[in-house]
Amino acid sequence: MIRMHSQNPSSIQTTRPRQRSGIRAYEIDGEAVLYDLARDTVHYLNRTAWLIWRLCDGGAREEDISQKVAVTFDLLPQQAGVPDSILHDTRMTLHSLAVDGLIDWAGGSESGAYTGEITKWPD
Repeated sequence: MIRMHSQNPSSIQTTRPRQRSGIRAYEIDGEAVLYDLARDTVHYLNRTAWLIWRLCDGGAREEDISQKVAVTFDLLPQQAGVPDSILHDTRMTLHSLAVDGLIDWAGGSESGAYTGEITKWPD
């Protein structure tokens, strides 16, 4: 997701992101197409956005998601902690997912994870 929005992503709520219900997910070669049933819209997610969306389980914080992104894509430097650039990019992606209605925000540790099926696109 590359689209930029006028709201400041650093102002995103500090609660935990979770996938919105009513979304059908289709995985294609490590990327995804999401169909929002309520809004009748289709969204294409690259590998990174697809990973971030799948990690939005209502329990993970932005920092937790950033850490998993960094580990998955082997982006962690030798020093401890997630680089600010990865945290920033994760926040930007979460912001885009929220603006597009694909995630919302859970309070505390409540879980609202995607409960639908992820369909592998036929080859």
